[in-house]
Amino acid sequence: MKRYLEIGAHLIFWLLTGYLFMKYSFIRPTLGKNLELFSTFLIICSIYINYFILYPYVFKKNKRVLYIILSLVTVVIVAIIESAITKPIVYKTLFLDEKLMQNYIQSIYFFIFLRNFGFLLFFVILKFYLEALKVNRLEKEKFTIENTYLRSRIAPHFLYNVLNSIYADAIIKDEKLPDYILQLSKLLHYYVDESHREMVSLNDEIQFYKRYIELENKRFDHKVQIRFNTNITREQNPIAPLLFEPIISNGFKYVPKDGSGQIEISIHLNSQKEIHFNCVNTKWNDTKQITDTTSKGLCTLKSRLQLLYPNKHKLTISDTDATYEASLIIRIDE
Repeated sequence: MKRYLEIGAHLIFWLLTGYLFMKYSFIRPTLGKNLELFSTFLIICSIYINYFILYPYVFKKNKRVLYIILSLVTVVIVAIIESAITKPIVYKTLFLDEKLMQNYIQSIYFFIFLRNFGFLLFFVILKFYLEALKVNRLEKEKFTIENTYLRSRIAPHFLYNVLNSIYADAIIKDEKLPDYILQLSKLLHYYVDESHREMVSLNDEIQFYKRYIELENKRFDHKVQIRFNTNITREQNPIAPLLFEPIISNGFKYVPKDGSGQIEISIHLNSQKEIHFNCVNTKWNDTKQITDTTSKGLCTLKSRLQLLYPNKHKLTISDTDATYEASLIIRIDE
């Protein structure tokens, strides 16, 4: 449908142009119906040679100088042909001194070239504009596809961690199991209904992390000392969902579970609309236990940040023998 509208717009434009050429004399004497239509046809040919041949096969092949030369050549050729048609009619119509006649004909040559060049410039600009719209649309589609794919990678990892803990409790028939399932249902409700949106409110995201941390803490029978600090209570600022989940998840994965482990998480929003997230956890002594899932989770996070907050984020990782710390600053508003 869009293609037909574009073709229709071009037809209407050239029909109006041909009509105006026949009815009005702009820069030269009127040539008559047939010659005016022929003149319009010549201009159309030069325009669409540029539109369908020179632009895709010369300009887009990065031969910019050749493109400019060939475009000007087409305009000059059409101007020469049209001027040759016009010259005899000028001599028949006007009776001027020879020198004055020559000056007048030269001015006609110049204005014919200028007019045809104007037509060409208009359609070149139009072509550039349509190409820019196409590129912008493709970039948006690419962004949507990539972001959807990256978010889809969060779900299996997230569910694997939580369901593992519930499975372990089911084996020993822990009395806390119903509570675990209730907490999980709330988390899944958020994940299914909210996290697939492009943006969620900052407050809803904080509530999700509180439930997630509570569930993880119960899983380890409160053997991990957790401190969660935030100054966010009712803020409705939009943020991409589940950005901090990979870092918090890794914190729980690699913290000691013997009662000595500690995790400190802070999420703060300052007056410059910057979210400051920090997560630091103590580590096992045996760092060989760490698998490549951590790097995969961070790669996914970095990709999402680059897509969602280009030039608006700063991720810092500090990995020592005793602790692992991740700090993330996101500017959510200019």
